[in-house]
Amino acid sequence: MGSHPLYVIHHMDLKEFLGNPLDFHSSCRQYLVFWWMEYPLGDLYLEDPGPLYRETVWRTMIWEAIKPAISFYALEKKMETGTIGEIFLHHSSIEILEVFDALFLRSNENEKSLPSVSLVLCTRNRAKFLENALQSLVRLRHKPLEIIVVDNCPDDKATEEVVTGYPGVKYVKEIRKGLNFARNCGIHTAIGEIIAFTDDDVDLHPDWILRVAQGFKDPRIQAVTGLVFAKSLDTPAQYYFEKNWGFNRGYTPVFYCPEWYGQKAPTGVPVWEIGAGASMAFRRKIFNALGDFDIRLDAGAAGCNGDSEMWYRILVEGWTVKYDPLVIAYHTHRREINDFKKQILLYIRGQVTSILIEFRRYRNQGERIHLFRVLPLYYLKRLKHPFHQENKVWFQEITGYLEGLIYYRTHCQKPPFELEFQQPFPCSILEDSPLITVIITTYNHSRFLPEALESVLNQTYKPIQCIVVDDGSTDDTQDILKQYAQVTCIRQKNQGLASARNLGLTLAKGNYIVFLDADDWLYPDGVAVQYRFFKHHPEAAFVAGSHDKVDSLKTILSLPEAGLPEDPYVALLQGNFIGMHASVMYRREVFDQFLFDIRLTACEDYDIYLRISRAYKISVHSRKIAAYRMHGQNMSANSELMLGQIRAVLKKHYSTLPIQRQFPYYRKGLRAWKSYYANEAGLRFSQIQDHSVNKGASEIPNPVPAPILEK
Repeated sequence: MGSHPLYVIHHMDLKEFLGNPLDFHSSCRQYLVFWWMEYPLGDLYLEDPGPLYRETVWRTMIWEAIKPAISFYALEKKMETGTIGEIFLHHSSIEILEVFDALFLRSNENEKSLPSVSLVLCTRNRAKFLENALQSLVRLRHKPLEIIVVDNCPDDKATEEVVTGYPGVKYVKEIRKGLNFARNCGIHTAIGEIIAFTDDDVDLHPDWILRVAQGFKDPRIQAVTGLVFAKSLDTPAQYYFEKNWGFNRGYTPVFYCPEWYGQKAPTGVPVWEIGAGASMAFRRKIFNALGDFDIRLDAGAAGCNGDSEMWYRILVEGWTVKYDPLVIAYHTHRREINDFKKQILLYIRGQVTSILIEFRRYRNQGERIHLFRVLPLYYLKRLKHPFHQENKVWFQEITGYLEGLIYYRTHCQKPPFELEFQQPFPCSILEDSPLITVIITTYNHSRFLPEALESVLNQTYKPIQCIVVDDGSTDDTQDILKQYAQVTCIRQKNQGLASARNLGLTLAKGNYIVFLDADDWLYPDGVAVQYRFFKHHPEAAFVAGSHDKVDSLKTILSLPEAGLPEDPYVALLQGNFIGMHASVMYRREVFDQFLFDIRLTACEDYDIYLRISRAYKISVHSRKIAAYRMHGQNMSANSELMLGQIRAVLKKHYSTLPIQRQFPYYRKGLRAWKSYYANEAGLRFSQIQDHSVNKGASEIPNPVPAPILEK
C-alpha cells in the first residue's frame, strides 16, 4: 500500500494557528480541515508534507481554502471579503482575531423555542460499530428528546445487549430485512417534531442535535442534511471513496428548493448531491403527506438512494431541503478495496432504480434522459482515461447500472411503503372566534373583483383577514385594489393559480383558510357555517360544503343534487364531488404539509383534495357556501386542457401512492372524466353550429354528472 496516497487527518482551529507556523514531521500526506471555533471553513490536501512552509505561504494556502465560506459569512454580516482577506494575509494575529470574532459572532438563540428531535439509529449485525456510535451520542451537548435504536432483522442478540448498557436509549426490533423498513419503523416509533437519522458507522458532533433543530427555522424546509467528514483516510479504499464518492458537500449552506429542481429537471435532478443518509433529518409531518421511505430502495433491497428519493419527493411537492455545514458528522469509510467496490455497485444499482421510480411517479422526462443518454455517454467518455483513479470502480458502476434496470423491472409493481389512510388531523384546541383568512386570487377579473371583495368584507363572521393575490393582471385590478385599504394585497408575475395560492399562504395569519376566485362570491354566512362544522368535526383537515352555479345574469342553474359520499377519498378518485374551491375551509396547519402543485395549470385544487383526504379525515356537508359564476372565460371551457390536467392528477396519485386497492375507482374516475369532457366538447360544438348564445338553465344538458368545472 505504500505506493498509494495515504493521508493523516488534522482538524485545525485557526485561532491556534495564528502566530504558530505549521510544522509536520510525518512522511504521510496530510488532509487538513480548517475551523474557526465550531465553524468548519474549508479543507486542503497537502500532497508534499516535507517542506517547512513560511507563515506567509501557509496563510495564502489556507485563505484560498476558506475563502468561499468566508465570503458567505461576510455577505451575511455585510462585510467585505477582500478586506477580511487582506487582514488575514498581511496583518497581525490580534487584528485577524478581532475581524474573525466579529464575523462569527452569533446571537444566542432560545433553545426552548426549537422543535423537539427524535434521533433514530438503524443497525444490523454490527454491534462493535454501534458501541462507538452510542458513545458519540453520550457526548452530545444538546440531548435529543429520545434516542431510538432500530435493530433490523438481527441474527443474534448482540445489538440488544449493547443497547442495554445505555439506559436512556430505546431498543426496537424490526423483523423485516431492509434499511428502509428500519427507517420506517423509527418514524412510527418516534414522537418528536423532527425525526433525525444517523448510521452505526457514524460519530456525531457534540452540537449535532442543536444544529439540526436550528436548521428548521424556515417553515418551507422539510428536510436538513449536513457535512460528513471521513473519520480516517488510512487505506486506498478510504481515500478513493472520499475523493470521488464522499459526503462532504462544502462549507456553505445550500437551499435545494423547487427552483433548483426546475433548473435541473431537463436533464435529470441529481438529488444524490444534496447530502447523505448518515446525517439527515425531517419534519415528521412530511411523512404523513408524502409517505415513508420506499422499501424497494437502500440496503437490503435495491442498494441505496432511499434518502435521495425522499428528497426528490419533497422538492417536487414544492418544499425545500437544506444542506447545513454546521450539522456535522464523521463517517467510517470501508477500509478494504473489495468492500469499497461492492459499495459502489450498490450505490449505482440503487441510483438507477431510484431514477426509474422517480420517473414513474412524476413523469419528468429529464430522468429518462439522464438514465439512457447522460449516464451512458459519461461512462463511455471515462474510457478515454482508463487509468484515472475514478475508473478503479468503472466495472462495478456498469454492473450496478445494468442490475438497477433489472431490479426495477422485477420490483416496480411492489408497493413502495405502507400507508395509514384518513387519520384524524392532529389539531390544536378550537378557539372562540379565531381569525379566518380568505385568499382571493385574480387574473384580469377586475370587473368581478369588487363583488368578490364585498362578499368577504360583509361576512356575518368576524374577524376575517382578506388577502388578494394579483397573478400579473394587465387590466385595472390594481386601481380597484387601491380602494380597499383594509385588504392585504400582493402582486406577482403571472404564474398560475397554484403559485398565487401558495404565495397568499405566506401572508395568511388566520387559523383557518378559504380560497376564493375573483369571479365568484361567498354567501354572507358562508364562513360562519364552515366554522360551525369544524366545531362539530375537530378531527377534520378540511370541511367541504356545497355551492350554486350561476350564469352571467346570476340566474341559479338547476343541477342534480349529489349525495354525500361515505368515503370521500374513494369518491374523489372517481370524480371531484367538491366542485368549487370556495366551498372548502382548511385548517392552517394543513399547509405545513401540503402545497398546491405549481406544475399543474388547472385542477390544482382537485389534486390537493386527493392528497389531503388520502392522509386525513375530512368533513363534507350540503350547505351552500358560495356561488360559482359561469362565464365565457372559465378555464373549464377548455375541455382538452381540463381532461389532460385531470388525467395527470389521477395518474400522479396512482403512481405516487400505493393505492392498488383503490385501482378500480381510479379507472372508473378516468372513464367518467373522459366521458364527461367528450360530451362537453360535443355540446360546445353543437352550440357553435346553432349559433346558440346565452342559453337558459333548462337548455343546458348535463348528460354525464361532472364533479367539477374549474376556472
